[in-house]
Amino acid sequence: MNMKWCFAAWGFKQMTLAEYLDAARSMGIEYVEMHCLGTRPLTLKFDFDIPLTMRVDLPDPEIETIRTLCADKGVKIVVLATGNDFLTLDQGELQRNVESVYEYVDLAVKLDVGLVRLLPYAGWPEQEPTEKTFEQVSTAFHDAGTYAESKGVALAIENHGGVTATVQNIRKLFAM
Repeated sequence: MNMKWCFAAWGFKQMTLAEYLDAARSMGIEYVEMHCLGTRPLTLKFDFDIPLTMRVDLPDPEIETIRTLCADKGVKIVVLATGNDFLTLDQGELQRNVESVYEYVDLAVKLDVGLVRLLPYAGWPEQEPTEKTFEQVSTAFHDAGTYAESKGVALAIENHGGVTATVQNIRKLFAM
């Protein structure tokens, strides 16, 4: 059996990128996830501004430095992890959150990363999702997914509570 493992970035969030890649290699791990922070002014309940976070507006020389560092360490970034709020009631804020996914996808293309993982709410909702919640989140997924597909990048949905907490909810979102 030939299994491929990937580190999720959260457990290494206080490390620098070089330390993270070294930790991965020391354990025989060839693939890692990176946290991503966009440029759009988002109101998130969750802080992604931690040391092991890559900004989407990195200049091209820094992107090349990251690509070289990964190549030198023998570790590939295969997932960009994001924070979004697709539950906000503010429609302008919702649009900024959807458009932030476009930035993550564009960075994924520059880094040759094939997957962007969405956390559809950067925080934990305090109530059960309503029909309006399902409609809003499924529309946001569709818009983000259409853009990602046009760039050859796949999206993954983190099922971390709230509207994505159950298989039934995820099936409903995808059916919509």
